[in-house]
Amino acid sequence: MKVLVVDDQAANRIILRHLLLAEGHECIEAENGEEAVRFFERHQPEFVLMDIMMPVMDGYEAAEAIKGMSLGRYVPIIFLTAKTEQDSLIQCLEFGDDYLVKPISEILLKAKINAHVRTQDLTQQINAKNEELTALHDTLQQEHQMGEHVLSHAMQRSWKGCQNVRSFMSPLSTFNGDLLLLAPNPNGGVYVFLGDMTGHGLSASIGAVPVSQVFFTMCGKGRPVPEIAYELNVTLKAFLPEYMFCAATLLHLNADGATMRLWGGGLPPAYVVREGEGVVDVLQSNNLALGILSSDEFDGSAATYHFEDGDRLLLLTDGVHDVQNAQGELYGEVGVLKAIDQQSGNGFDAVLVDIERYSGSGAQKDDISLVELLARPVEQDLAELKTYESFAWTQSFRLDAACLKAPDALQAVMATLPSQIEFELARHRLQIVLTELFSNALEHGLLALDSSIKNDVNGFAEYYFIRASRLQALEEGEVSIVIAYRPECKGQELLVEVSDSGKGFDYKRIGGSKVSEQQTLAWGRGLKMVQGFGCALEFFDSGSRVQVKLPLLDSEAP
Repeated sequence: MKVLVVDDQAANRIILRHLLLAEGHECIEAENGEEAVRFFERHQPEFVLMDIMMPVMDGYEAAEAIKGMSLGRYVPIIFLTAKTEQDSLIQCLEFGDDYLVKPISEILLKAKINAHVRTQDLTQQINAKNEELTALHDTLQQEHQMGEHVLSHAMQRSWKGCQNVRSFMSPLSTFNGDLLLLAPNPNGGVYVFLGDMTGHGLSASIGAVPVSQVFFTMCGKGRPVPEIAYELNVTLKAFLPEYMFCAATLLHLNADGATMRLWGGGLPPAYVVREGEGVVDVLQSNNLALGILSSDEFDGSAATYHFEDGDRLLLLTDGVHDVQNAQGELYGEVGVLKAIDQQSGNGFDAVLVDIERYSGSGAQKDDISLVELLARPVEQDLAELKTYESFAWTQSFRLDAACLKAPDALQAVMATLPSQIEFELARHRLQIVLTELFSNALEHGLLALDSSIKNDVNGFAEYYFIRASRLQALEEGEVSIVIAYRPECKGQELLVEVSDSGKGFDYKRIGGSKVSEQQTLAWGRGLKMVQGFGCALEFFDSGSRVQVKLPLLDSEAP
């Protein structure tokens, strides 16, 4: 160890140098306080033995300067003094760390140095731990910031403007293990997902990322509740470790607010509350939580419930049941039902006020979430449905003879199209339009079938028998389909073009302009139905190519 010895008496320095060298220490000598400060800065010793009464700068001044230069290091300063008065010794401890009374005892000097070396070692360990904790804290802060960014991005698509839903969410820590997601159905109504991930904090809330991705993608396509629940389970089963899962309630309230489809797994029951009557129905969660069962074992069946106008559905996570009072007693389902019974018309407000009263100033034990769904018409517009900027796209398909013989050729075409919200609104209409145009191209363009065959009593059976025979014998020919989305057009539109390699056909006759009223009842209504969607319909090349402009907005479905 490197020791700085400061004394204006050479004899004292010689004695101390002898004692220190005998213990294996390196000795640096200074004659006064000013020199001591200069040598300390130059040599950075680990220990200082300091005389008090010296010329130029005394020991107290030098000690104060050295302490200011230590830069957080623990460098013990032991004063060497001939004074034994209490005030003098107290002053030594105020400016330094210890003292030795002259003449210096070798045994006492050794003991003092060893004691302070142990303190020095402990200080170094503490400093190292503090640096480690600081680094861990900085890393944790960065992870929290990243986690907040990822989670906020994952949930920013949740529908904020839905007037049918009220919620209260109180996380136990910075990150919420409970998750509430809302999404409009393109065909009307609202989807609600309330989930409770295993555990608390960041590790629990990170499951929000895959859940939100699946939820919003499936809801944007207007998929049914069982299908969404199935996909959520598959995703969480693959994403989460075995000890984690997500208790959840998933539901869809239809556009008029009268009918609900609900899947529940692992959360407390949901309560149907009616004005003046209180709880009129308890909807149990009959399935295991998401992420536990394999896809073969999972049951995504959803129950259907019919509301009366003004009914309220109360959803909650088990954090509500786990609220404790001062005696450590749980609030439980009994507390929920009692609170609703006291205010039969508004269970949400009643439970919210009551759990605050029940818990008092007690510490929260779990994430708490309370959600109310009001059974009334769901108001939404296209602006609320759009979750990203529209972009134009075009897709082309060429179906040869082999493809045309496949029974699901059109389904394969529909499955490859983008899932933009605007397109999802018109998917059903597009499928009808595409089916009609494809049938005309195949049956009249390639197979040269005459619809007038259907006029006979057994005409339909004969028509489809001939169709099947000619299709089976078809070796050449193709049907091409081009679908283009044009968001810049007024009302936005899909441009659909279907063409075939045949010789064409009398599309005016097929369209019904030359048929009698009786014939129209039997056939020829398909193209009229297409025009009923507000479509602009044009034929080219003797009927072998047809274009339809299908508007997405301001269009009434039949």
